[in-house]
Amino acid sequence: MQRSATFTFVVLPILFMILVMAGLTIWMAVSGSKPPVVIEVATVEEPPTIYAKGEGTLRGTIVRADGSPNTSEVHLSYRSERKMENSSHSSSGNVGDVVGEFDAKVFAGETWLIATGDDFAPSWIGPIENHADGIVDDLKIVLNEGRPLDIVLEDPSGNPVTGGNVTGFPIVGRNAGGSHHPTKEVEPGVYRFNHTAEATYRIFAEAPGFQPLDEEVADASMQGQVEFTLIPGDPTTGTVIGADGQPIADAAILLNLKNYSISGSRGSHSWSEKEIGRTDAAGRFELRILEPGALYYGIIEAPDQRRIVFSEMQAGETGLVYEVPPLRTLRGTIRGDFSVLHERYDRDLKKKLPYVKIDQRYKMQIDGGTHGELHYDYVPVEITEETGHFECRGIFTDRVSIALGPYRVQLDESDLESTGDLLLDYNLDTNEYEITPVDTESTEDAKDAP
Repeated sequence: MQRSATFTFVVLPILFMILVMAGLTIWMAVSGSKPPVVIEVATVEEPPTIYAKGEGTLRGTIVRADGSPNTSEVHLSYRSERKMENSSHSSSGNVGDVVGEFDAKVFAGETWLIATGDDFAPSWIGPIENHADGIVDDLKIVLNEGRPLDIVLEDPSGNPVTGGNVTGFPIVGRNAGGSHHPTKEVEPGVYRFNHTAEATYRIFAEAPGFQPLDEEVADASMQGQVEFTLIPGDPTTGTVIGADGQPIADAAILLNLKNYSISGSRGSHSWSEKEIGRTDAAGRFELRILEPGALYYGIIEAPDQRRIVFSEMQAGETGLVYEVPPLRTLRGTIRGDFSVLHERYDRDLKKKLPYVKIDQRYKMQIDGGTHGELHYDYVPVEITEETGHFECRGIFTDRVSIALGPYRVQLDESDLESTGDLLLDYNLDTNEYEITPVDTESTEDAKDAP
């Protein structure tokens, strides 16, 4: 007799389960066993430590691995993460160069202190509960020599990649960032960290004609040698021209940000106007170091400081054209007490000179949001008799501020509406100033005047 599908796949399984449950009940009744009781235990997470805004004091000593006092100068830096009610804030900075003891004011938060130097591996302590206005004493940083790590770079054919730039840093605590420590090419294609810590390192490698490398090496001090194959880069080509249509030679492509919004992985990476290429005599450029799946943002700067922002440059793009606008210059006249101006050492003149600092904040649209970048210039002030003069070439944004010692002038939109030069007259004694836009025709006439 042929059974129906309902009997086979529905009725029989139900009968089987009834028989199993009945048998289990009879067995427990005979044996006196009780059915198992499942108790769910709720895990209680400790609430995060909340840190108030401010600075705490961290004090301690630095010793060698054998316990002896440290006698050579080391560089001490910090990283702090401050939890707030609904957000968090991370900060990092330099404590300075120290020897055997340190006494530092550090922004409050869960803090790591990192010591670096030429003769030992990066060494650190943390996390430290560093509260605003608090004091943490008796901290101790132990300097370990570590072990060397060789990074071997090859092309797809196994040939050594020479002339590369290889850097890296240990990942400390929750912070993936850090100061880049350079390597030395000890033989063709072999780049050595002389002292590495027993930690995961993030390694960056660049070489002309290849895509950049960004990898992690676990237990770096135990590896001895790690090999990586660099992939040839897809050429990105373009031309840089002026407002007159003429090509601009020797224009620099300066990188600020790499964003992985195409591939959706690994977030972003930033630089401070890192040069990645220049144009030839015909204004053309070719880049082979861009990574597929990433968008690049930055500035193109002509030799005379004409500047323009570029966005979403990609590996493999060809025929790009960037038109740089006419040069705009901020010309300043300063009067009053020049002693309030800050000074910087001029390497060419080998002396300190007073200066003003020009900040230009420009915007880039990234992933539907606005990302701000800052370009700044330190401009020397030439003082003759009772008047100071400075000139900052390359005004290119809609938000410009000038720092004159303790004073700051913020240019507003109306000041920047014109396309010509800008004149600033500033009195350091009264903190009074006047900004005069110069129209383009007057500016060009002044440039052409003998």
